[in-house]
Amino acid sequence: MAEKTYQDRLIEESLWLRTAGPAPQFAALDGDARCDVAVIGGGLLGLSTALHLAEGGASVVVLEAAEPGWGSGGRNGGQVNPGLKIDPGEAVRRFGEDRGEALVAFAGAVADETFATVRRCGIDCDASQHGWLQLAHTDRALPALERRAEEWRARGVAVETLAAGRVAEFAGSEAYAGGILNPHGGTVQPLKLVHGLAQAAAARGAAIHARSPVERLARESGRTVLVTPHGRVTAERVLVATNAYTGPLVPGLRRDLLPVSTFQVASEPLPPHLAETILPGGHHVSDTHRSLYYFRKDAEGRFVIGGRGAYAARGMDGAYAELRQVAARIFPAIADVRWEHRWGGLVGVTEDHLPHIAEPAPGVLAAVGFNGRGVALGVALGPHLARRLSGGPEQAMPLPVGRLAPIRLHGIKVAALPWAAGFYGLLDRLDGGRVV
Repeated sequence: MAEKTYQDRLIEESLWLRTAGPAPQFAALDGDARCDVAVIGGGLLGLSTALHLAEGGASVVVLEAAEPGWGSGGRNGGQVNPGLKIDPGEAVRRFGEDRGEALVAFAGAVADETFATVRRCGIDCDASQHGWLQLAHTDRALPALERRAEEWRARGVAVETLAAGRVAEFAGSEAYAGGILNPHGGTVQPLKLVHGLAQAAAARGAAIHARSPVERLARESGRTVLVTPHGRVTAERVLVATNAYTGPLVPGLRRDLLPVSTFQVASEPLPPHLAETILPGGHHVSDTHRSLYYFRKDAEGRFVIGGRGAYAARGMDGAYAELRQVAARIFPAIADVRWEHRWGGLVGVTEDHLPHIAEPAPGVLAAVGFNGRGVALGVALGPHLARRLSGGPEQAMPLPVGRLAPIRLHGIKVAALPWAAGFYGLLDRLDGGRVV
């Protein structure tokens, strides 16, 4: 058996892994196969695309290096958030009125689209859509949130602005200066969602192979050949959906984004007297710290909080301890609860804060860089990528399909990520506020 990597160890104590139930079993690729589309990566984006391709009648093979959900799909916070990291007005400034507003409309609907897919496919993933709170950690952070709410309201989305007193009612905490509420946001058990998408895609004819890392791509007779340790797939077209876990398979692709570490901890199920006062309406939260914190309760009433993580094993204990301390500052009543789960992973972050869709080679499409919004964006982009891979026009895509744009000084910036995390943490502490 191969030696466990750092990322393998990080997921072992994951709440999602321990509560997802039996995982669907998929064999490794053994021998040769042919298909219309091969998908590299068995996460949310890859499986959603495979599902929609299979529904459209295409033959599909999914190749996952580990198990479906081993990467970001099984490590994220399970927050199904509408929108992009940039605000609507900024999207219009970057892309122009028509394309920008089309992108905003797509992004505003991604949470609803995700929950619609869950319902349509009958996926049991503890889906809950009670709304997303974005909270200001200081008074100075509040105007930007208020402008965001105004921009969404101008487009017909009922985003509510909340004063500190209302935030305390919704969140059960007085640690924040105010915030906004988007009613379309919600949560899922993300690994259950991955498993459900895999089962739905397989039921519609997609061939899914675990433990089948793609070692090499070759071009033969106008088709792409994907070589794994024990087989080959010959495909008309290929989707690379590896996001923050992108390796050297496609030259230049992993230099298109930065792999940012994020950790989470989860408590024991809270006793009723605490569960009734913490996020009593079932909302979930992310805040405005530079190294933001995000938190929620799960279906069994555990408190789950995430934030910046460590980049090596020696920093793990300190990063997990910081999250527990932050939780106690936000909700002093949970200072003495038992913390039963801890895990971490990587977020694919781009410098322009937008997902990138590119065609790095003939017949190959790649989509990476979801900037912490990968649950909703991954599921909702699936049908659009499926149409593109089936010959649909580029103009119909919500985001333009461009060339790879490797980050300048990428290696230096990756090496500096631990330092940058500490620097942002220092700036957050200098801001004041009650959380850090």
